[in-house]
Amino acid sequence: MTARASFNPYRPVLDQTARPAQRLREATPDQARRTALQLLERVGLAEHTVTQRPDRLSGGELHRAALARALASEPRVLICDEMTAGLDSLTQHHILTLLDDLRRSLQLTLIVISHDRDVVACLADHIIVLDHGTVVDRGPAAALLTDAQHPLTRALLHPDAATVTAPSNS
Repeated sequence: MTARASFNPYRPVLDQTARPAQRLREATPDQARRTALQLLERVGLAEHTVTQRPDRLSGGELHRAALARALASEPRVLICDEMTAGLDSLTQHHILTLLDDLRRSLQLTLIVISHDRDVVACLADHIIVLDHGTVVDRGPAAALLTDAQHPLTRALLHPDAATVTAPSNS
């Protein structure tokens, strides 16, 4: 799902970002709004931008707003599923830098689901490679990214160099 699809097109982004603080942390509407404004500012979005409906924001702005919305509930673990899919390389870099900063400053655990080697290299301390739901490889990111042993891991890291076929059911 894209960031745009995760927002109600008729409600201002600020209202939607504040909602998790109200629902999940039982914050008052004023507290939730203050929290949302702080988080939105932290991810680089000004109040005049987020008081608009989602269709007025760019894809990168909506990605950042979705991140702020997720943080409004003060999670300890944040699952990022293809967080930068569909973004241009400059916007992707900004999102990854922001995620890394938030991970460190808020002491978040990130679970990053991605097929993009650069995303994994930027954010992962430990990598688990799945094939149809089964763990086929795991280890420290530095080791797997530089010296992968499993054929699927090598194919994911170097898609032009290897071909992986699905196991036969016979």
